[in-house]
Amino acid sequence: MENQKVLLDTHSLLQELKWNDRLVLVESARSSQESYDIEHISGSIFLPMLGFLLNPDYSINLDKQCIEQTLSNSGVFRNSSVVITGEDAPFAGFLFWFFKLIGHHDVRLLDGGRQRWKVQNLPMTWEKTVREKTNYKIERLETATYLANKSRVLKVSHGSGKVLDVRTREEYTGEWFAQGPPILGQRCGHIPNAVHIAYERVLDEQGIFKSKADLEQLFMGKGVTKEQEIICYCAAGFRSALSWFVLSQLLGYTNVRNYAGSWLDWSSDELMPIESGLVAFHTQ
Repeated sequence: MENQKVLLDTHSLLQELKWNDRLVLVESARSSQESYDIEHISGSIFLPMLGFLLNPDYSINLDKQCIEQTLSNSGVFRNSSVVITGEDAPFAGFLFWFFKLIGHHDVRLLDGGRQRWKVQNLPMTWEKTVREKTNYKIERLETATYLANKSRVLKVSHGSGKVLDVRTREEYTGEWFAQGPPILGQRCGHIPNAVHIAYERVLDEQGIFKSKADLEQLFMGKGVTKEQEIICYCAAGFRSALSWFVLSQLLGYTNVRNYAGSWLDWSSDELMPIESGLVAFHTQ
């Protein structure tokens, strides 16, 4: 995709590494830091999913003191130029969204992530990056701007906005709960009136974001337009964060939020309505 303000291609990142002493490369992972320990972009740090992004019950971490301590111990300043460099696109999108949620202003994303960097035979290492500790302070959490809750989702789903389901077809129709068939009474399906656009459709075969024209056609073709309030959701808020990134950061939508609790939160509340089947599902 053509270079955007919040996107860096590998060449741009290489050049910026030469002069920007405020640059901090950041990775995280869904499970453990094993992949980071094997190899990562030289100079990048690892931030844990549990304890930083999420609580032990997998709810979003909104503990300012905990977040500040993790970032301080990792050597991140409030004015650092943070670049997300991980190999998992949805997780990179979630990490970008999380930094915006805590009010960090200068945060960008490496288009194609670590895999793109590796394919181009650029410097990798197994050595852990150690930075001098800082005193990171959060002014305020920007929850109203970036985070949606159940009551807001319910309101938008029955109003003039759009609730965007970015999961797989099987999850949307109710055949699957997250990664497979439901077990132990798990509630499956989708939020009523949700429009389905799988998150993978924003990327090309190499994991690079598609052109702005293609992305606009993808979303506007499903009636997801800039004047509406948009809420994105998936199973746990990661895939939906990538779609939030595309809409808000690449396409200029100004009223879009990520429902971080997503289907795990919605389906666990029996008061929340559910639809199943191919309602509002399109294959194009």
